[in-house]
Amino acid sequence: MLADMSLENWGSVAFMVVAGGWIIPVTVGVLVKTWHKARESEQLAVLKQSMIERGMSADEIERVINAGMRSRKQTEEKSPSPTHE
Repeated sequence: MLADMSLENWGSVAFMVVAGGWIIPVTVGVLVKTWHKARESEQLAVLKQSMIERGMSADEIERVINAGMRSRKQTEEKSPSPTHE
């Protein structure tokens, strides 16, 4: 069957592979990013619930959450990105 394919057909197959080859990596990237955001939101909700159960006020909870966000942002800014070399 492979021997029956003409050069023109091989060109079409090669074009489809090259043109469509980006679909899988992009789809996987979007799924991973979405899953990560969902897990992060879930963990933040659990943290907030545990702080409420401990009797912390809304201001205290907000302060803790914001401190964690600032700390995370500073860590991300300090770590060099491989694309910015």
